Amino acid sequence: MNKLIASILFFVMGAASAADITGAGATFPYPIYSKWAEAYKASTGIGFAVAQNSQVPIVKACVDNKTSALFASSNGNCPKGRTAIDIGSTGANVKSIAQLVSPSVVSISVTATLGGGTGSGSIYQTNSNNSYILTNNHVIEGAVSGGTINVELNNGDVVPATIVGRDPAYDLAVLQIKRGNMPAINFGDSTGLSIGDPVVAFGSPLGLSGTVTSGIVSAINRPVTIGQPGVFRGEFYK
Repeated sequence: MNKLIASILFFVMGAASAADITGAGATFPYPIYSKWAEAYKASTGIGFAVAQNSQVPIVKACVDNKTSALFASSNGNCPKGRTAIDIGSTGANVKSIAQLVSPSVVSISVTATLGGGTGSGSIYQTNSNNSYILTNNHVIEGAVSGGTINVELNNGDVVPATIVGRDPAYDLAVLQIKRGNMPAINFGDSTGLSIGDPVVAFGSPLGLSGTVTSGIVSAINRPVTIGQPGVFRGEFYK
């Protein structure tokens, strides 16, 4: 009887999405509207589960690399100066984040008398003539007393950089390059982070530029000791 009623509901009302109907100890694979499932339960006292499609539609869009303005895209393609992203997916869409952030991430190479090293940084400020890069102090500290720092941009161009400020205690440094109107990264709000939140990391481990990986926030407000301030490590990576 249950199967007969479910069949009638299916053929009269049509299918909304495939569902398994469970009632009276049996499972009936008939697609029906969930509201009719509720009506059936109210009249018979027999309940069943209806599977619903929870996928969020993906919308293609373009983000302006300079202004961060958002533009709709009918085919997923974007003109020069804009980056294609997907909007509406659940969780962290690593592909869209990588497309949006990668142009602001650079690789850093240091050559110094005490050795050399590589690391990465992010363009956080730019004007018509110069751009400023935030990186770690341990990446560039070997060149403080003499050496060269080269920055590889996302498009493959390599330009020299100079140190304009650093803080060994917080392991931070700022570099300047003579290249203007670069895509600057947008800063987030770390106070809104919670353990378990999805994150995407960009960098150049072992000199492998353009590396992207994803994970979760494993801890917050945890102090990190990076070694003695001012001591340069000849072999390091970020």
